[in-house]
Amino acid sequence: MAIRAKDIYEGRKKSRFHLGVIITVLLALIAAAVLFFYGVRQYAVYDESGNATIVWPWAKDDETPDASESPTQSASPSPSESPVQSPSAT
Repeated sequence: MAIRAKDIYEGRKKSRFHLGVIITVLLALIAAAVLFFYGVRQYAVYDESGNATIVWPWAKDDETPDASESPTQSASPSPSESPVQSPSAT
């Protein structure tokens, strides 16, 4: 009795399924990382030297100055002001 091909073939290998799961998980992690990066950009605060710091809205400290406060004026006069004092100041 001869061996036929249909008696030997056992179907498609099941290990290909594991490769698909691994690729799907990697793509999901990459997509989550990209979404996280673009979502965190709105919380980035830059200082004078250009360094970025992430400030989370739920982690506000009382000692950090508010960004809406106006800076204090310097003691030097403005270039648009006249250097001559008014006569009523004497």
